[in-house]
Amino acid sequence: MYLKSITVKNFRKFKDFSINFPSDITVIKGPNEKGKSTILSAILAGFFYDPKKSNREIDALKSWHSDQLYEMRLEIENDGNEIVLEKNFNEKEMLLENKTTGEKIKNFKDISDYLYKIGSLRSLSLFENTACVKHDALSLITQGKREISQALQSLLTSSSENVSPDKIIKKINDLLTEIQKGLKQPSKTPGVLKEIESNILELEDKKSKLKAELDDVSKKSDYLGSIQTEYNNLKEKFDIKFRQYEMNKKYFQTIKELESLSSQFKKIESDIEVLEELEKNKEYILFQLKKMSFLEGFDIREFYKKVNNLKDKEAKLQYLKKYYKNTKETESKKGKNSFFLMGLFVAFFIVGFLGFLEPWLFSSFAISILFFILNFVFKKKSSESKKIKTVKDIKILEKEIDFLSDEINLIFEKSHIKNDKELIDKIKEYNEFCKELEKTESKEEGILRGFSFSDVKKEKSSILKNIGILEEKISEEQKVNVPTPQEQRLLEVDLEKYDKKLDDLKKEILQVSAVSNQYAIDKENIIKLEEDLEFEKEKKLNFEKKVKVLESLAENLKEAQSRILSKSKSHIEDYMKKYLITITDGRYDNMKVNDDLSFNVWSEEKKDMVVPEDHLSQGTVDQFYLVARFAILDVLNKGNKSLVLLDDPFHSFDSKRREKTKQVLNDLTDRFQIVLFSHSSDYDDWGEVVEI
Repeated sequence: MYLKSITVKNFRKFKDFSINFPSDITVIKGPNEKGKSTILSAILAGFFYDPKKSNREIDALKSWHSDQLYEMRLEIENDGNEIVLEKNFNEKEMLLENKTTGEKIKNFKDISDYLYKIGSLRSLSLFENTACVKHDALSLITQGKREISQALQSLLTSSSENVSPDKIIKKINDLLTEIQKGLKQPSKTPGVLKEIESNILELEDKKSKLKAELDDVSKKSDYLGSIQTEYNNLKEKFDIKFRQYEMNKKYFQTIKELESLSSQFKKIESDIEVLEELEKNKEYILFQLKKMSFLEGFDIREFYKKVNNLKDKEAKLQYLKKYYKNTKETESKKGKNSFFLMGLFVAFFIVGFLGFLEPWLFSSFAISILFFILNFVFKKKSSESKKIKTVKDIKILEKEIDFLSDEINLIFEKSHIKNDKELIDKIKEYNEFCKELEKTESKEEGILRGFSFSDVKKEKSSILKNIGILEEKISEEQKVNVPTPQEQRLLEVDLEKYDKKLDDLKKEILQVSAVSNQYAIDKENIIKLEEDLEFEKEKKLNFEKKVKVLESLAENLKEAQSRILSKSKSHIEDYMKKYLITITDGRYDNMKVNDDLSFNVWSEEKKDMVVPEDHLSQGTVDQFYLVARFAILDVLNKGNKSLVLLDDPFHSFDSKRREKTKQVLNDLTDRFQIVLFSHSSDYDDWGEVVEI
């Protein structure tokens, strides 16, 4: 198988990228972070990842430029056939198409088997432990010893590692364990052989018990008649007592219901008496309230407000009348004083005439005239104005007093009372009747609870009727011989005893009848048990033979496994010796592969086989395990040309080691396609360089 190219979309740092592998040794050259490791991951995903699955490894390779998963196309050449492998992880689709033959495969397992067939590609784990070397991992091949061992063993079955001899042997041993489980020590889930043995013991036990039962049948058949007669006699006695018990039970139930109804009747009678008394009291109260209906809604505060207002107005009227009288008396007194003022005016007036003789006295004449006019006009006007206003206020007050007096007198007339004291007493009496009415109605409602008085009377009639019906249920015999609870309890005890004995007898009758009826059937059962025993014994013999065959098969497989591993180790040793002397420049030419696939190399200095990691320099160890990888791959590939990926594993090699390594790799290109990833120009002459 030869990988010609790979194209990826939305794969890590590449949005759309394609690269060719033009020769047996292709050097992918580019600076760090340019995408060399991404190309290597794309090759691994293309060959080994299942697009229909979803896991962290697949998601980790998603493009940095898109949320969608990636798709890829690998072009492969094998024996002149052009093959295309396409995987779309976003759509979960895949297709392997042989363009030469037209063959198409869409199933992941079938595609994996096809790749194993043409390129010995078994699994990602095995590929990474053998054919994919990253950086300083040349010597880490021993970490994949388990996968390598299984792959070598699979050569025995000519299949993939999924059907390796190890797994076949394990399945055989598991099957043997499952078949023999429980034979040597107890187990919750015994195996087939233990179950067969248990079945044989159980069938033999059943057979012996069944024979003993058949011997007992004849004895029990005679016994059946006697217990049947005993059962019938006991049943007759039980029925008599049971009928009496049920009659008494109905009697006690009737008495209980009568007591309950009598209690209800007494309560209703008592309620009716109370309701009738309340009704009479209510009628009397309503009659009294009707006589005082004028007080309904009467506002005593408004009444007192009118009374006080009347008193205030009467007091004010009395004051105004007194004030008017005093004003008149004051004017009379002022009239006497006016003669003095008039004399004074005349004196000023006479003096004013003297002004004709003395001009300065003439001014007193003008003063006297002015004084007279002002005194007369203003005093007269003020006095008259006050008198008029007082008379007007007196008339208004008299009208208001008359109106208020009429209102108050009208209230007294309607109430048939003489004064406000009697009115207060009437109001108190009215309020007392209202409270009494409210209490009466509350008591009445507490008894009726939403029903009417007629409903209560109907309920009384209904209870009386039900009492009569219940009394009719009591028979004359029960009225004469009244049942007692003690008698009922004794009946109950007797019934329990009879019932238990009847149940025991019934079970015994059924058992004896079943034994008698099953006599012929049990004979057939014994024959069937003997047949089942023979079958189980035959089955046990077959499984014992199967165990021997499986044990023999496991031994043969182990022997074949040992032979193929021995043959593989011999081939690996010969292959490594062929190239070890070249790559180490003749320093090491002898080595040994151990049963656990670890390696030892002959040390001239130690004069013994030594572990490479413990005694050789790191560079020599790396060279040793590089040759070991190709030796193991040569065995596993079964003649197929296969792919090897080297991700810059030789950066620690000096120029001499690199030259020897180049010589070995060139010699291996007839069996391997080698892709070397590096940022260095040291490998430009190793093969065809593809720069990225």
